[in-house]
Amino acid sequence: MSADLEGYKTAQALLRAEMGQDVPFFIPTPTVWPPGVPRDAQGTPLDPSVAPLASGFASAMVRCSVANRPARGAMTAPKEDTAIGIGPSSHLLLVMSKDEYDDNGIDDATWAQVYGVPYKIEVTQPDQVGGGDVQRMLIFVEKE
Repeated sequence: MSADLEGYKTAQALLRAEMGQDVPFFIPTPTVWPPGVPRDAQGTPLDPSVAPLASGFASAMVRCSVANRPARGAMTAPKEDTAIGIGPSSHLLLVMSKDEYDDNGIDDATWAQVYGVPYKIEVTQPDQVGGGDVQRMLIFVEKE
């Protein structure tokens, strides 16, 4: 008997589709200053009254499973591969498919909004069951 890894992957996708949440992820965009403005070593204008031409965040909406275990303990981003465990409600785990992660450019995201609340992305980790390719991405977030 062998594990049905394709069946598991399909079941996880169905779970996310039926019971997941649409989560916006925010990717910082570079600040663009007017040309010719003198700037310091960090790239900030020497004159604080100069307004940027563009700055902010790009966003991408991805359907995720949201794991939240409001209990005592610590559900912090793992330092090694371990079970998630029980953690405070200020920590969440977002799970999405590897394809969704790649297709939406989430790798540079710094924030996500879950249930209308902003969460800082702490760690992103690939995950798989059995051998072969990575099937999903685990994104550990924390409310600030």
